[in-house]
Amino acid sequence: MDKKLLLDIINNGINEIKDITKDFQTRELSEVEINITIKKTEILLKELHLLLDYKNEIANPEIKTLQKEIIKEVQNRVIEENKEKVNEVILEKIDKKEETVIKSITKEKPTEITEEENLQKNTKDIRDLIGLNDNYLFIRELFDGDSKEYTDTINRINSANSLSEAQKITSSQSWNKEDESTQLFLELLNRKFI
Repeated sequence: MDKKLLLDIINNGINEIKDITKDFQTRELSEVEINITIKKTEILLKELHLLLDYKNEIANPEIKTLQKEIIKEVQNRVIEENKEKVNEVILEKIDKKEETVIKSITKEKPTEITEEENLQKNTKDIRDLIGLNDNYLFIRELFDGDSKEYTDTINRINSANSLSEAQKITSSQSWNKEDESTQLFLELLNRKFI
């Protein structure tokens, strides 16, 4: 390869890398742009090695050693400069993502519930809260196996407009308040109106 052409290619590569690294300071580069910069740096290093090989063909041993040291120093500087820039960009991206996550987590949610939302909340069917196994448990334990009485009580609870109204319906039952099935049923009743 012609020495002049090789030097032109190297100078163009250096200028391209300089331009890109200037962009690091003014805007956030994408991962693709960072990878392109790294590839260009690797290509530049190969071109510098070609230049070194070319020089070695015509230079004496002392110059060869000096050239190798210079090339090595240039390589190290270019690599370190790019690493620092890339690390800065990555850290900035991480900081921005952390900020976004923190903002989304701490974003205030409206605590006001309109009367309409409250009514909608209270109108859900208690059956939606009772699992299949609990359904059979309640019929067996609380309603002595009488599924009709269970269904009637559930329908009356669903038609109740408030927790206190629903509690009046259940207070007419002769349930043991210490019993697990009673406590579970009353907990689901509370959940319906909360």
